Amino acid sequence: MLWWYDILVAVCLMTTLMYGLHKTYAHHAPEKFRAYLINLPRHTERMRNFQHHFQNTKKQPPPLTVVQAVDAQEMKHTPLFTNWPGMLNTPTHHNYKALQLSVIKCLEIAQKAKVEWAIICEDDAELPPDINFQQIVSLYPDSEVIYLDGRNGLQPKELHTGDGMVPGCCMNCVMYHNSVLSTFIKELHPHTGKHFQEYIEQTQKATLNDWLIPWLITYVFRIKCSSHAVVNGHNFQSTVTVSEEHHTHQPRGDA
Repeated sequence: MLWWYDILVAVCLMTTLMYGLHKTYAHHAPEKFRAYLINLPRHTERMRNFQHHFQNTKKQPPPLTVVQAVDAQEMKHTPLFTNWPGMLNTPTHHNYKALQLSVIKCLEIAQKAKVEWAIICEDDAELPPDINFQQIVSLYPDSEVIYLDGRNGLQPKELHTGDGMVPGCCMNCVMYHNSVLSTFIKELHPHTGKHFQEYIEQTQKATLNDWLIPWLITYVFRIKCSSHAVVNGHNFQSTVTVSEEHHTHQPRGDA
């Protein structure tokens, strides 16, 4: 009769293993959405404002990771900043460089976590109460990048919003599908990006994040992009633009 006991033990062991594997898979299943908030710890008022809007949406918001922003004050004398192609060595441009590195930092964290959609938010973004990220991606099923910044809904709206539209700037909230994370991680960093000089020659513009990304989307990688302009904000003094500077190729002043 011992063989019956052996069979029973084997069945119990297999059941336990299968249940354990199922729990492990369920626990580590990739997330559909995760938001990443770029914030410097000293900007507590911006953090509070973002969280107020984020936590008061009608639909439960996605999980949130607060990512400490790269601090331009700590980086401005480094070779990376002083030799950045297509940027000046000024406070405003150093701040744009720091923002660009902060976006890369978010994308790297999202890639490691294997999330399907990374929602990158600047800390002046104010999510509307009725935002529904699942509904948004359903509206643009072929898109791999979706701009949500509400400024792109200003007139002429038809040039900056809708399926297949690539706004020229304004990125306080952008959704990136995991299929494009590695591309932007590589191409936004001056040490690994292969198209900085080409961009400079073609556009005669600074290589700041808001201008470089749509150029890469449109002219280099042909990434399907859409714009759904619903996220407001911009109610704080810019942490990027320094008003007393007036230089050639000055970036926009509403970051």
